[in-house]
Amino acid sequence: TQSAIYTQSGLIWVQATDADGCTARDSMQLQIGFGAPPYIGPDTAICAGTQLTLNADPGNQFPSATYQWSTGATTAQITAPGAGLVWVERTLAGVCVTRDSMLLQVNPLPQPDIGPDTTLCDQTPLMVDAGAGFSDDCSPDLIHRPAGGKIHDGISSPTFSPF
Repeated sequence: TQSAIYTQSGLIWVQATDADGCTARDSMQLQIGFGAPPYIGPDTAICAGTQLTLNADPGNQFPSATYQWSTGATTAQITAPGAGLVWVERTLAGVCVTRDSMLLQVNPLPQPDIGPDTTLCDQTPLMVDAGAGFSDDCSPDLIHRPAGGKIHDGISSPTFSPF
C-alpha cells in the first residue's frame, strides 16, 4: 500500500521498490500527542467590574508553545475581555494545534436605592430598605454611619437616628 494512517507514537519506516527492482528505505520518529489541550475553565459568570485571569498553561508545562486568543493576544495568560465567547489555540512544535473555549457572562452590579439624602428631627427613626430583589443582609458593618448619627441594630433593616 502507498499510504497509511498512524495513531501512535513510534518509529515508522517504509520500504519502496521501483519498477527496476531497486529498493530503498526511509524512516521517521513520530511523536503524537503533546499533552492535554489547554483548559481555561468552565463557562463562567462574573460581576461587572471584576477581572478574570485566564491561563492556558498554568503550570508552564509548554514553554515553547505559541498561543492565539480570540482577543488577538499571543501570551499564555490574559485578562478576560468581557462578556462572550473566549477561546485560545495552543500550537506545539509548529504543527499540533489544540483549542479550548469558555462562555463568559458579565452580570451587572445591583442598584440598591435607599432614597435621597434626608434630614431628621431628634429621635425620629429612619427605616432603610434597599428595594425589591435584595436580600435582608443589612449589617451595621456594611452600612455607612451617617455624620452625627448612631446606628441602632436591627434584625434585617437597620435604623438610623441622630444624637
